[in-house]
Amino acid sequence: MVACVGVAEHARAWCRDEAGGAPLRAVLADGAASARLAAALAAAFESKAIGMRSFLEAQLPGASAQHVQAALYCQGLIYHDSHSRRGGLAPLARADELLGQLAADERREVYLARLQQKQARIAAAASERGRAARTALARARKAEFLVSHGEMPRLFDHADVARLNADRPAHDQLELAGGAPGLLRHHCCHPRCPLFLVDLRTPRDRAAAAAAAGAQTHAAAQGRARNHGLQAHLKLFLAPDRTWVRGLHATALQWLAGRPAASRDEFVLAMSSSNADDFFGLKWLGGKLAADPRASPSFQKRTGYTPAEMEGMLDELHAQWAARRQA
Repeated sequence: MVACVGVAEHARAWCRDEAGGAPLRAVLADGAASARLAAALAAAFESKAIGMRSFLEAQLPGASAQHVQAALYCQGLIYHDSHSRRGGLAPLARADELLGQLAADERREVYLARLQQKQARIAAAASERGRAARTALARARKAEFLVSHGEMPRLFDHADVARLNADRPAHDQLELAGGAPGLLRHHCCHPRCPLFLVDLRTPRDRAAAAAAAGAQTHAAAQGRARNHGLQAHLKLFLAPDRTWVRGLHATALQWLAGRPAASRDEFVLAMSSSNADDFFGLKWLGGKLAADPRASPSFQKRTGYTPAEMEGMLDELHAQWAARRQA
């Protein structure tokens, strides 16, 4: 920029003094005149007549060269586009004041950035504390829930259902969710639960069942199977930590229905070797895995139970099955 200003001033002065006031365009069109102008400009550069010092002496007398150069550099960094320069720039004649203001602005920007980072850290810490508190509260609720739901649910057969329904109102009749023996639809089957055998259907569950009554379509079957009330009651099996084995009863009871006389060991070994669902594919009890501590973390992470705990649950399930069969 300084060089451009210096060249323009020297060219204008040369045209006035050496070319009789001819315009620059005419000088450039004349080969000899343009050569003399070029030589004069080169001499001005060589003699330092065109440069920062001469510019400062002519335009900003008394200004500090270091301050002006530093101010120009800072202005170029901060006001680097036309939008930022729209309000104009401070004059370089007071470069020291300009540098002081630029430094103050920069310190403010640094302060605001650090303040924003600190506020973000405080907010993140508060959020983490809140999340930890919510998780602790949810785990406390779950611990209370597992007091009454930590054991295997009771199995029912057709005789149980008929006997219990004899004393129940018509609008709250028990119904097996699948084969017998098995679990009930819409009712919690954990004997220690305060809502044991209580109808847990939501109004929408009831409406869906009423709308599907008598129909034989797939949509009607889905309406009759709608079970959101019981699912909401049992949701603590899945949160905040998973202690639910999807498909456990369905797979186990289906296997026992085909082999009603199977022993406990045959049943447990079959369940541990089954490929049904994400849980059984772990081969969690197949032979030596039950005694292998390396099997426990992966299994417990997926199911919420240790292999030993799951083996105990299957023991209880098989015992209930065997008792029903003997009866």
